[in-house]
Amino acid sequence: MLNINQIDQWRKNRLPFFLKEETASTNADCRVYAEEYDGDFVFLAEKQTAGRGRRGRDFYSPDHGFYFSMCVNAVTGKEILYTLVCAVAAAEALEGCGQHTEIKWVNDLYQNGKKASGILCEAIRSPEDFSLKKVIIGIGINVSEDPFPEELQDKAVRLEGVDRNKLGALLSDSILKWLHAPEEELLKEYKRRSFLIGREVVYELNGKEKCGTVRDINDKGNLIVQTPEGTDTLSSGEISLKEWK
Repeated sequence: MLNINQIDQWRKNRLPFFLKEETASTNADCRVYAEEYDGDFVFLAEKQTAGRGRRGRDFYSPDHGFYFSMCVNAVTGKEILYTLVCAVAAAEALEGCGQHTEIKWVNDLYQNGKKASGILCEAIRSPEDFSLKKVIIGIGINVSEDPFPEELQDKAVRLEGVDRNKLGALLSDSILKWLHAPEEELLKEYKRRSFLIGREVVYELNGKEKCGTVRDINDKGNLIVQTPEGTDTLSSGEISLKEWK
């Protein structure tokens, strides 16, 4: 079970840490608490009943899982790099727990060709001028022993033997570390952990399915893809390895 005393044994930071056996969404918990607390803090739950992924999709959140959300004050100049921070921090924390994962752009973690985690960043903006005030970093990692539903069995992987208390501690430390790291170091680490550079990918651009080879990830976190027609610069969207098709 999640235990704050065990988390404290592993972590260097002393952010407020709120543990829940069950919640609708740890990102939603952060959004509510941010209305009354100005600093950084963490919510960590064992089960979500209304977990959300990107583009409003449901996020599978079984019992005895790892559902982590950290709310941080916005760091000036890092607005476009939060997704890179999350992916690098999660991969680093899992490595500290004995699990090797790789990054699939933009911020999914994979192990042996299957998805190991999902990441969702959400902004909290000023109602007056719409400026970015806080960022909620939501990370769900597949550690539950519950079987995957049939539609996920060929797509997702369970990371076995992970100490969730240690993972929560290391993840919170790693996020803080990479939020304040020089951007060139962050980008270098992101590229090192990515498995896409040099490989053929399939993606959709302007309503058209395209295929190309990933050449680089630029300093804005965009994916640079070389195609027979030229170079595409992707800032968002879904991509797959061509060999997965």
